[in-house]
Amino acid sequence: MKRFAATVGISFGLVGYACYLILDLTKKNLEALSRVPPLSWDAVSLVWAYAFGFTVIVVPLLVALAAILVAYEACDRYVFIHRGE
Repeated sequence: MKRFAATVGISFGLVGYACYLILDLTKKNLEALSRVPPLSWDAVSLVWAYAFGFTVIVVPLLVALAAILVAYEACDRYVFIHRGE
């Protein structure tokens, strides 16, 4: 049960941190967009920068969550096998 609680806690922590980073990125990007003309190359580059930043946050988050879940499953199977059940 402790492994499950640790897995859930670490997962929620990572998701919470990623949400914080995404909200901060969104706030800064919207502030920058408000200072440039709407139909300009500066606005286009800010949108591309936002898309790249969002991807840079989300992809490692998903990889980390997958690694955490794989480690939990492997640990659970290891304990299950060695208990003789």
